[in-house]
Amino acid sequence: MSKLCVAYWDIRGLAEPIRLMLEWASVEYEDKRYKCQMVPPYDRSAWNDVKPTIGLDFPNLPYLIDGKVMITESWAIMKHIARNHDLLPAKGEEHITDMAEGVVGDFRKSFTTICYSDFAAKCDDYFAKDLPVKLEKFEAWFSKHDWVGGNKLTYVDFALCEILDQMQLARGTALEGYPKVKAYLQTFENLDKIKAYRESKRFNKQPCNNPKATWGGQPE
Repeated sequence: MSKLCVAYWDIRGLAEPIRLMLEWASVEYEDKRYKCQMVPPYDRSAWNDVKPTIGLDFPNLPYLIDGKVMITESWAIMKHIARNHDLLPAKGEEHITDMAEGVVGDFRKSFTTICYSDFAAKCDDYFAKDLPVKLEKFEAWFSKHDWVGGNKLTYVDFALCEILDQMQLARGTALEGYPKVKAYLQTFENLDKIKAYRESKRFNKQPCNNPKATWGGQPE
């Protein structure tokens, strides 16, 4: 049987939560990465040239090939993995996880938007004004729940913890004043298989974004 394949740009981006899920589930997989030119015009031909040839119904990155299953769209990929590895919500908490998926998607977008605009000009306002409003809600949530989808680890936690980690990477004090959020992230990152992956040579702190980003677009 061929290995499951996850393909994306050679960055963390939308694929890192997927990689984290596969690591947590001890799934052997091919981590296929397409290179984007590091300087303008940021040539993407490494992906664009093969995009029509793979056999995907809706070609896009990331994509997953798992035997006969071929999927694009990051949430769809994560749910496929979740169904196979007990990362769906507990019975009776499905509505919470559905809500959390939307909340986390919006939360991620709020950060990546400034990463792809003028980060230096906008980051102070974001971390001082915008982010605290969002973190206060998560702080209240984690005072009552273990995980973002309820009281069971689900696929949505992998997405939230990934973007929280990126925020801390961008500004080390991003989570200061929110002990429940910090404890939540630490609990996740201390899961044995997550910790082992993040300490391995296969994990890259940077780049988080593609080269045209104004933050997180370059290797360490």
